[in-house]
Amino acid sequence: MPGRALMRAGVWRLRLAALAAALLAGCAGTAPVPALAVSSVAPAGAYGSFVVDGTGFFQYPSGRGMRVEACGVTVDAELVDAETTEATLPPAGLVTIEVAGRLAFGVPAGSASGASDVRIVRPDGQETVLEGAIVCPSDAPAVAVIDADALEGYVPFTVSFSAERSSGAGALGYEWDLGDGMTSTEPEVTRTFTASGEHVVTLTVTAEDGGQDTARVTVRAKSPVLGVTVEVKDRVLRGRSAQATATVTVLDGVPDTVTWTSSDEDVLVVDQDGLVTAIGVGEAEVIATSTADPEVSGRAAVEVVALDSMSVLFVFDRALEASHDLLFYALEELEAQEGVEVRELPMPAVQEVLDALEAGPDLVVFDRRRHRIPEGVADALVEWIEGGGRLVFTTWSYVDSASNTRWDLMDALQVTRQEGSRNHLSVTVSHPTLLAGLGSDEMALENRREWSTYSLGYEHPDDREAWGEFDDGSAAIVPGNEGHTVTLGFFMDTLPLEDGVTFYENLIKLVLLHGLD
Repeated sequence: MPGRALMRAGVWRLRLAALAAALLAGCAGTAPVPALAVSSVAPAGAYGSFVVDGTGFFQYPSGRGMRVEACGVTVDAELVDAETTEATLPPAGLVTIEVAGRLAFGVPAGSASGASDVRIVRPDGQETVLEGAIVCPSDAPAVAVIDADALEGYVPFTVSFSAERSSGAGALGYEWDLGDGMTSTEPEVTRTFTASGEHVVTLTVTAEDGGQDTARVTVRAKSPVLGVTVEVKDRVLRGRSAQATATVTVLDGVPDTVTWTSSDEDVLVVDQDGLVTAIGVGEAEVIATSTADPEVSGRAAVEVVALDSMSVLFVFDRALEASHDLLFYALEELEAQEGVEVRELPMPAVQEVLDALEAGPDLVVFDRRRHRIPEGVADALVEWIEGGGRLVFTTWSYVDSASNTRWDLMDALQVTRQEGSRNHLSVTVSHPTLLAGLGSDEMALENRREWSTYSLGYEHPDDREAWGEFDDGSAAIVPGNEGHTVTLGFFMDTLPLEDGVTFYENLIKLVLLHGLD
């Protein structure tokens, strides 16, 4: 039968073709491609890039290759270190392919968020799925956030910082600058601040995609030493000493001790007990520094003075007469023997007095015998006293050139006239410094120029002792303003010659140096 013969011939031809193919494959050493299997998926290289390790990965030299489905997208995968070989792939049979044990693929940032399955698909349709194998890359910007358990406290002050709430694409890198020279790369860090002051803590966060952000907080480490104050005399005579004291306010248990220094040791030195020794004319600060916190200190200014660095302005309203002006002789002696600079201003105009006061003498001696005090000069003297200026003052009347009774001048001098007490016979001195070198504590008063009024009595102050009184018991030498001013109830030419010059020398030095150690 011809039909059956043809059928048998076709079957044999197919069997022979299959046998030939099998023989050819065996001769060429070829084998089927292994089944698709995955051992791991891991991030690699740039952010959003991954590698897959496994077996059965292949692609055609040209044309279709491996594909990956992840994070809602399908992307082509590349073979890593691919090798070319021949393999049997049905139905094509023997083909040339590229094979590898590793795949590489990338997923665009922002395509999805959170964990994702990875589906790997071969060109021949085989596939495998790894559930939750990767975290989808984010396109969110890097954001640095600093959390601290406290930002203010007393040293030693311990603070815990955390960057856990920071965010960004992928894993984050941390760089801490703790503001006191210390750094860290951990997400959490604890630091104890031992120096008081403000410390700016900086955190820089770097995301996997290269994005960066920086956050800052300020830590205020407060000193347990709340303050230091220094008390010491503000003027000290060169060559003398004065004791400084420090008051230190501290928290419980904190030492209240200090170390002592001077801002200028050419002017004064301070020992560790706070004893100040004045060695040169000028001004310097006495400094007490807390031993518990050297950042906290107290200061007090001290002026070191000497007679040879001082000046006296002598204002008077008449021509000097050699036989009467004892004060002039006293000032002349102080200038020659002690180096005191004396400027005489006889019968000056108001502006001359104002200019001379503006120059800032250490002491003003004001002697008004002949005329009333000019109104502008009285105003200037009040301002001088209220500003702390030193003044030795005498006058025959408190009515100024404008016929105003200058109660304000008397108030500034801290004196009160005793009505009816005038033109006395003698004055008795009580201050021990003024008595030095005098023949007697009582001195007769003489009206050498036949003034109608040559002495005025004052009331004794309630809050301080007068330094001398007249024969009727009224006050004759009245200190005021804590010794910065002295009002004399007698003209400066009424005392005996020898004792008068000594008295005025003593008085000028007393007022110049009053309050000095």
